[in-house]
Amino acid sequence: YYRKNCKVKSHFEVKIAIFEKKCPNSNQVKAARAILGWGQLQCATEIRISVSSLRRYENLAMLTNPYDYLRASVIERIKAGFETNGIEFLNDTESLGVILRR
Repeated sequence: YYRKNCKVKSHFEVKIAIFEKKCPNSNQVKAARAILGWGQLQCATEIRISVSSLRRYENLAMLTNPYDYLRASVIERIKAGFETNGIEFLNDTESLGVILRR
């Protein structure tokens, strides 16, 4: 099964959600899109997903497990699409963020 219960760690009074497959949270997806200078339409076109799926992902609360609301194939396509364009998602117990690697 593709999802696992979310573990939450308090780090400097900021809660970080860590999911089984280390998928990006909604804020990371928005940040990655901003780094690349993409609007939602361009992002959906580049990654080959629907705009409604992207909006649904981005509207999730930060500690929400995306696998509860979206198909695993859509989440994997989003992650792979950003990684193909140089984005690296940091999502572990020590750090949370987005990096552009060129």
